[in-house]
Amino acid sequence: MKISASIATTRDIAVMAGVNQSTVSRALAGSSRIGARTTKKIWKACRTLNFVPNAIARGLRERRSRTLAVHIPFGAETVLADPFIPEFLAGVSQEAGRRGYAVILSYPDPERCGNEFVNLVKSRRADGIIITTSLRQDPRFALLARERIPCVVARQDVRLGAMMACVDIDNREIGCDAVRYLLTQGHQRLGIITGKVDSLAAYDFLAGCRDALRERGLRVRDARIKQAPVTFQAAYEATRKIMAERPAPDAILANTALTIFGVLAAIRDAGKTITAMGIDSPLLRGLYPELPRIQSPILELGKTMTATLIEMLTTGRRPESETMLRARIVPRA
Repeated sequence: MKISASIATTRDIAVMAGVNQSTVSRALAGSSRIGARTTKKIWKACRTLNFVPNAIARGLRERRSRTLAVHIPFGAETVLADPFIPEFLAGVSQEAGRRGYAVILSYPDPERCGNEFVNLVKSRRADGIIITTSLRQDPRFALLARERIPCVVARQDVRLGAMMACVDIDNREIGCDAVRYLLTQGHQRLGIITGKVDSLAAYDFLAGCRDALRERGLRVRDARIKQAPVTFQAAYEATRKIMAERPAPDAILANTALTIFGVLAAIRDAGKTITAMGIDSPLLRGLYPELPRIQSPILELGKTMTATLIEMLTTGRRPESETMLRARIVPRA
């Protein structure tokens, strides 16, 4: 390993990029007033000269920590197992690092989630917060609005505060498109596994599934819809209950990247031939390349939520409208 003794400065960056030193400082601070082409040249010079912005000095100067927090209200077991989370965090980390921000991760156990979130907000350890999952009538939003902490949240059904923005994937469209696909493949007896519908993602997904069924004059029997915690074991048990229904389902749809593995394990252990469909992940593609799947823009979601939060911190304003990303269906191989 080679370590250079010389330390580059913003003046060195300015010379290499052919801009003023003040332009370098503003670009590294994430100013939206610096054009994309100039910003790209400056960051290229930074990489060439191995320049790392001094976050502590800049934070003291700006009275900011240059740190963002990501709050995941699921606990360590889910965080470590769910394929969604590392891909999402990769997007957050890439965009935050590109803009000179550090990231801290908060994933308290569910029983301590409320107190931990209050501590995170009150301590001001981060300049802004990204919340990965919104609940219906989410109580966290009132605290964020009261404390005026800039934050970006998944879709919500309450009025946002002055410094709150919404970025999410259109889960209702995902549910609708997935059911439409399964129906076009000849499946009629669908089983559906979602998270608890106090989660807006699960609520919207299930609403989309019902939209598609109504288009065909169909409905899913309530016994074939199971709400379960977002864990492998809960999905496994829910799938076994759905398979016990008569007539048996000919396809089962899951709405998270983790629960699809519980579905597949239950189908395998029962020796059944039932189509399973869920959210795509590198692990799912590697183990079950033949399955139809929902390709959800998870990496892009992490990047977009982070970019939106940094823009709010830079400008002091929130976007005028919410940002909704779209997934796509990948047919059976």
